[in-house]
Amino acid sequence: MLEAINNQVAALQKQKSIQTQDFQKQTNDVQVDNRMTARDVGVLRQNDSRLNVFSSLSKGDAADFFTFRVATSAQTRFGVLTANEGDDKNTRFQIINQASGTVIADSDPSTGDAHDVYTQLQNGSYNMQAGTYVMRITRMDDSVSNQNTEYNYAVQLSQGTFTKDFDTVEKEAQAGADPFGLGANNSLDTLTASLGSAVSMLQSLPPIGTSATDKLNGVLLNSIL
Repeated sequence: MLEAINNQVAALQKQKSIQTQDFQKQTNDVQVDNRMTARDVGVLRQNDSRLNVFSSLSKGDAADFFTFRVATSAQTRFGVLTANEGDDKNTRFQIINQASGTVIADSDPSTGDAHDVYTQLQNGSYNMQAGTYVMRITRMDDSVSNQNTEYNYAVQLSQGTFTKDFDTVEKEAQAGADPFGLGANNSLDTLTASLGSAVSMLQSLPPIGTSATDKLNGVLLNSIL
């Protein structure tokens, strides 16, 4: 545990001297969301790439699904930021091995080993194996009365330092527009260097730093120092 924290601090200090490229793309939520409609957020590679996702569980939105590929088996950090204090306790984050369908990490404290892995990911001490994974985000309390509560959130995946920073900003699903996402997120989706289109989402996050990445960095840094 202490070694993992020291490694994270050393990585953050080293990161300050590295020039990075920032990339951003938009995806669209779908009304009928499941593992088959998961939006691709990129490839995680040790000391090369970092993945950030900015989205929300809007009213009536039961779940969000995202997929990512891990190219290198290495200690991995999974950071979470919510727009309102305490919302992280009301939002459930799961990571699923796509090949086996097994939930390997779960923020629900009642899930035993899966929660232990989630805690290790929060601390940056979990050795995540190369492969393809799915993130599932739901409300911790999925009762009918709670389905109208909106939760804005951001998540971040990293393995040490990085030279490429990938932001995925998800827009709310539009009523009647491709409810199953069959025509969305194809190979024509383009990564750009502009964060301007993400301003509305980013403004809903707490004022830590001056940009989406800085806000998430601030929370992660404070959590390990």
